[in-house]
Amino acid sequence: MNDIFADGIANVAVGNGVVRVDLVTQRFQAPDPQSKEGKPPRLEVTHHLVMPLPGFLNALALMEQVRAQLIKDGAIQVKPQPATVETKANKKS
Repeated sequence: MNDIFADGIANVAVGNGVVRVDLVTQRFQAPDPQSKEGKPPRLEVTHHLVMPLPGFLNALALMEQVRAQLIKDGAIQVKPQPATVETKANKKS
């Protein structure tokens, strides 16, 4: 078995019952010799996770359970989202 490390997900695409997830890793760039500041790291797609839609939905449900447990245990905190005001401009009829 091989381990794959990713710093995050760059894109998720769904088509024909298949989900494709682009996994990204931070790549640090050499500093610019003309500047004292380093360049910010860039995200680079390193792997693609491809799975059938039912498998993706099962994985998503499992990750949501883990997230809920982490919140319950106090390991992470979730900031409440600000309430949005419904206006004619953003209301869909």
